[in-house]
Amino acid sequence: MTYVESEQLIQSTGIGAEAISVIDDYGQLQSVKVISGGSGYTSQFTPKVTIDGGNGSGGTALALIGGVKSITLLDPGQGYQSTNPPKIVIEDPINGV
Repeated sequence: MTYVESEQLIQSTGIGAEAISVIDDYGQLQSVKVISGGSGYTSQFTPKVTIDGGNGSGGTALALIGGVKSITLLDPGQGYQSTNPPKIVIEDPINGV
């Protein structure tokens, strides 16, 4: 009898990460601050970070995982308002939640 080992990629289901945006006087994202790292995120399936609303555009960010410990701002975008800052949405890359 022959046994074959098979390596399978286990898809994680991250949940619970939350962040807020900080806008400068020029309408650009100054930073994204993680307020809850959540759990279940992995380096193989990093969470998707979306910058949504705030009347601006072009802002992009990348989550560093182990829970979401930090979010690196890739592009500050422009036209955001500190009185109506954009919502930071962190989604599981598999389930989109």
